[in-house]
Amino acid sequence: MKKKLLSLVIVSIALLMLLGAGLQDPALAGAAGEEPAESEAGAPLDSQSEEPDASETKESGEPDGPVEPVEDPGPDLFYPAVPMRLFSAPQLSGTPIEPDANDNFEPWGVPGSLKLDKKAVPVEGKPNQWLVTLTLEGKDLEVETTSDIVLVIDTSGSMKGTRMSAAINAAKAFVNTLLKEGDDSTRIAVVSFATDAKVHNESSPFKGYSGKNSLLSTIDGLKADGGTFTQAGLRKARLLLENSSTADNKNIVLLSDGEPTFSYPIVSVNNKLDEDHFSNMGQSGTRGIIIWSPVYDYHARDDLGEAEYNYNGTAGGGSSITTLIKTIETGSALGGTRIYHDYYYHHGHSAIAESGFAWADNITVYSVGLYAGVNGQDILNRIAPDRSYEATEEDLEAIFQDIAGSITKIAAARNCTVIDPLGDMFSIIPGGSPDIMVNRGTAVYDPSSRTITWSDFTVREGHPATMSYIVQIHDNALSGVLYPTNRPTYINYTNVLGDPATKDFPIPQAGIEAAGSIKITKTVQNDDSSGKRFPIYVVREADGRTWSALLADGETATITGLGVGTYSINEVVPMGYEFISISASSVSFTVENPSAEFAITVANKKVDEPWFRDDDEKTNTFRLAGNW
Repeated sequence: MKKKLLSLVIVSIALLMLLGAGLQDPALAGAAGEEPAESEAGAPLDSQSEEPDASETKESGEPDGPVEPVEDPGPDLFYPAVPMRLFSAPQLSGTPIEPDANDNFEPWGVPGSLKLDKKAVPVEGKPNQWLVTLTLEGKDLEVETTSDIVLVIDTSGSMKGTRMSAAINAAKAFVNTLLKEGDDSTRIAVVSFATDAKVHNESSPFKGYSGKNSLLSTIDGLKADGGTFTQAGLRKARLLLENSSTADNKNIVLLSDGEPTFSYPIVSVNNKLDEDHFSNMGQSGTRGIIIWSPVYDYHARDDLGEAEYNYNGTAGGGSSITTLIKTIETGSALGGTRIYHDYYYHHGHSAIAESGFAWADNITVYSVGLYAGVNGQDILNRIAPDRSYEATEEDLEAIFQDIAGSITKIAAARNCTVIDPLGDMFSIIPGGSPDIMVNRGTAVYDPSSRTITWSDFTVREGHPATMSYIVQIHDNALSGVLYPTNRPTYINYTNVLGDPATKDFPIPQAGIEAAGSIKITKTVQNDDSSGKRFPIYVVREADGRTWSALLADGETATITGLGVGTYSINEVVPMGYEFISISASSVSFTVENPSAEFAITVANKKVDEPWFRDDDEKTNTFRLAGNW
């Protein structure tokens, strides 16, 4: 009987415990050792379970697919169903951090934090102008996730020698950094491209730690020869990731040393010589024998759709970034109206379009230019906005290490937009957007609201985002007064947890220094060295403020610290003297030249008429000289 009673008690306790755990998913309730599922608020649904370690807290996200139930051999239990979500989002490494009221992570230096700076520096030789620079730095958040990476390496003829050696060493260091023993979260594949593109280890291209030696051997075997078919390399990498990868993060890392010289042709291109497929690049020159006619170039666009390309063909000769398709003549040579229209494949634009297809498939693209030149680097920058690098042989390995770190981190700030209105006393110089310099994203100036909008960029650790422009202070600014160069400036962005956040910039101040000076010299003709002193006044016309000097023949006085404005110079002529001349009765200090130095000479003459001379000057009349 006692055994039966004890059995009933044990069963009852077990039932109570199971009912208490009824908020768990039945599938997970029977899986010993597994973590409890999370509610939408992120807390464990089993209130009796221990608190999870901070390093195991998961970021919320949508499930990858249905979870297979785990068979429970126990009795059938019935309990109320509770809504539940399962998460497959990457785990955050380290101690979880909490954002502030504006969803910023503070202080600077913690994962996810953003540092904003704004400075106004005087423009040399332009005392009324300042270079305003905004700088954004971030601290990325490391995550635990799965990543597949395709190294796309240029093996064209120009890579021969030390460039190829540097590329091989950097790629091998990249592999050694990411493929670690006991960690199967990262796999790497290699695609090389020259006149064509090749997937290495094609039967099993992605290698984890167990295949690292095979991957290193593949990289060691790369040889340089041929042209530069960048679009083909990107396409091979994209298809690999689309068809052979189930990783959370998919990445392409492209290394090239120059301009693309091949691309895929456009389907039925002769029927598509229009603005939907080609961009007018302007007049490139003239052509003719006796009568010279203008030549206009048209380049294939960089935003064509994937269906526009014939992936079974090749365009280009291997030596130039453009290849002529066709010339169309319009007008009449005799009538002087002939125009030549030259239509070209632009192999760099085709590579940019191909990278766009990868981005659209949620593949992150990095690019590294190894002595790529101005045009080549521009193409690489546009292939990988916010993730492009300029490299030398010396720093190539360090850049690849930086990329390796970025792949396992969430950027500090994504989808960034900065709103930057000008201050009331400043204007942008000159011409708007073309003079706004950004190292990523797009900046547009709206003259009606006097506001700069800088958008479409990302801030990653080690890669600050910057914007610079020049402002000029208005003519009615007072000297010695500091004015804010901008009204409240702020950034809207997506933080490392995927939440919208906002943060304010500091606002610099600038003003015209009161640095003007007037040097006054007194001369007296026919003076008997009596030492008679003459009162001279300098008056600022804007507010009547007055400076004075009492000078005898041959003496000088300098008035300094004068601000922008117009000043009149006047003298009270004492009895027994005549006013002869003043070299300038007024001077002006401008915002363009606030520190000007003016020299003024005031001349008088001693008069011999005895009746005009009197020791008691208070009782005699006198006249004023200057502007009075």
